[in-house]
Formats: sequence, structure tokens, C-alpha cells
Amino acid sequence: MRKLIGVILFASLLLLAQARLENLQSPNEALDMHFQAGPANKDCGDSLFSDMVTPLGYPFSSYTTTTDDGYVLKLFRIQAKNTKITTGKPVVFLQHGVLDSADDWVVNTEPYSLGFVLANQGYDVWLGNSRGNKYSKLNNHISPLRREFWDYSFQEMGQYDVKANIQFILAFTGQAKLTYVGHSQGTSQMFAALGDPATAPFVNSKVKKFIALAPIVYMTHITSKLLRAVTSTDILLEGSKLFGVQEWLPGSCNTNSISTQFQVWSCKLNPILCNFALGLVDSNPRYDDEKRLPYFLEHIPSGSSLRTLWHYKQNIRAPTPTQFNKFDFGPSENFKRYGNTKAPAYDFQNIQIPVRGFVGIQDVLGDVADTTLLRQKLASLKKDYKEYVYNNCGHMTFMWGLNPTPMFTDILAEIASA
Repeated sequence: MRKLIGVILFASLLLLAQARLENLQSPNEALDMHFQAGPANKDCGDSLFSDMVTPLGYPFSSYTTTTDDGYVLKLFRIQAKNTKITTGKPVVFLQHGVLDSADDWVVNTEPYSLGFVLANQGYDVWLGNSRGNKYSKLNNHISPLRREFWDYSFQEMGQYDVKANIQFILAFTGQAKLTYVGHSQGTSQMFAALGDPATAPFVNSKVKKFIALAPIVYMTHITSKLLRAVTSTDILLEGSKLFGVQEWLPGSCNTNSISTQFQVWSCKLNPILCNFALGLVDSNPRYDDEKRLPYFLEHIPSGSSLRTLWHYKQNIRAPTPTQFNKFDFGPSENFKRYGNTKAPAYDFQNIQIPVRGFVGIQDVLGDVADTTLLRQKLASLKKDYKEYVYNNCGHMTFMWGLNPTPMFTDILAEIASA
């Protein structure tokens, strides 16, 4: 217990240190506590991502789309190596997980990065960035320096972001539908969009098939000892609120930045802290490429909101194993927002498209027991759901795997048949 508390306190100090270091790089932003349309409200440019793809010969474009609640989301687009971007190709949209960005779809070696593999198979590949991450830290009405900017979880991503991204991509490409591939939180927000009667009709009409990598829906059987311990107490999350930390693990716009170098240095200095960080993403050297870890750490974490993590905590501590609800604000606020003292559950009866789950037996975040409950739930509703299960596969193996070819083969087959 004492060791756990030490890890939690050290991690909290890292959160604060990262925030302070970023502020030191941008003192004007730190001082400006009111909304400004200019320097106080900005995100990373495109160079961090483009430097990962253009030197390898992949054509690249960048776009932005705006959600109905004002968040400006960055979209990246790549196609086959040593070609030019053209229209008419089938569209695949990739949506990353929590504390992540579009980077992780291309961070591994070329044969083992799904973004590159799909591009070279002839697809028009679009990569999303969730609100609040390093590429999408913009809102037309609220500065990211204000607490209100961070008042969201995967609930709002499902309510607004999914539609904004799909709508823009289809309008730009002229395609009628696309295939959606989500990883981790990218699956949570899609299941939220499909489970909400307000958003499900649009998604059902615009998506051919939903590919869910390491799906995160039900979470009561999570086997991560670290997350079990952290979510059994409110110390870390309440401490973040106390210190005014609304943004968790913000990402750097530069691999040579102070915060990135501090992160790499901290892992070398304190293996316990590094294990803490890797425990959050469930990486294992038995099946993930540990030699590329320094490169991976230049691109992750990429930032998220405190409420997002709090929403996942509610799922982990849910009183029933098949509970996937909207955010619980407490009886009074729930009644104001939902017309009921309890947070409503997402209704998977609204799903009308094929869904394919890809599950790792060693995934301690998306545990097999929980994904089994998801499969059983969708089967009971007579939904078109098929599950693929892999040994020697953890939560990040789809991104960081030593050899994710078996998974990629199945993913490509499912996309081709969409």
C-alpha cells in the first residue's frame, strides 16, 4: 500500500511538473486566464505527424472540422506510399484511444502500423484526433485555459465528435459511407454514438462496418492491478481537481520539448514511474516492441480530460457488470441534464450496422470477461457481431506489436467485405 501511494504521489507530481514545464515554454498562455482567439487558444501544428509519414514517402494532408459544441478537431489523411492523394478510393477512418492521438496508427514500423498497411492496400485513410488532445486543443468559444473546456468525456465524443468527423470526411471525398476503426476509447465513443437514439440514425446510415480493436465498454472485470488500486480510491482524481489539473498528461508538440525529454528521463530515472505509465496502456515486452519504446514515448501521451478518466472509473466501479451509462453527475445534476436522478444507460438496440470485436487474451484493460459480456449482450439483441480473440496480445499490441500481422490479416478481410 505504501508503495502504491508513493507511485500515485509521484505520478501526481509528474502531472503538475508537465503542466508547469509547458507553461514555462509558453508564459503568455500561462498568464492569460481569459479567452483569446489567438495565442491562448491553439493546438499543435501538423509537423509532428507529417514528419512521421512524409519522409517515408506517404502523401499527407491535414484538415479541421468543427463540432456542434465548438471543438475544432484535426484530421489527417494518408494514401499509398510513393503516390499522390486521389479521390474515389474506399474510405477508412481510424480513431485512437485515450491519452493518444493519430500518431499511434503510424508509430510502429511500416509493416506493423495499421495506418500504413491500410494505405498501401489502396484505402483512403483518415485519422482522427479526439477533442482536447495535442492536435485538437481548440474551441471556437472557450479557451483550453478555462476549466469549462475540459468538461467532456467519451460521452461528448460520441455525441459530437463522431458525427463531425464522419460528416466532414464523406462530404470532402464524395463517398456515401466509410468503415470506422476504433481502438480503446475510440470504441467507447463509437458505442456511445450507436447507443444514443439521438446520434445512432446518422451513424447507422453513414458507416459500413465498425471495427472495434480492444473494445472498452463494460469494465468491471478489469484485471489491471494498478487501475484497480487507483480507481478504488479517489485520491488521485480528487487531488487533480484540488490542484486544478483538468487536463491529464498533455502531449507535446515537439519531440525535443522539455516535457517530452522530462518524460523519457523520468522513465530512465525511475522504473516504477515508467511501469506506472506503461501499466495505464498495458504494454508488455513479450508481444510489444520494447526496443521502440523511446520512439513511442515521443508521441504518447497526448492529453485528455479529467472527466474522461472519471467516466471510466465509474464504469470500473459499476454496481452491475453490464453497465455502460452516460456520465453520472449525481442525482441533482443528473435530473437537470437527463430528467432522471440516475445517469441513463446506452441502448445497444439502436445498433444497425455490423460490428467486429478484436480482443487480446492478455489485455488487462479490455478484459476477456468484459468483452464476453459485450458479445453476449449484442447476441441477445440479435446484432451482427463477430469476435476475434488472439493470444499474446495486450491492449497496445494493435499499435505497438512485435508482430500484429495475424490481427491485421483479419482486420483487412473484414474491411474488404464491408
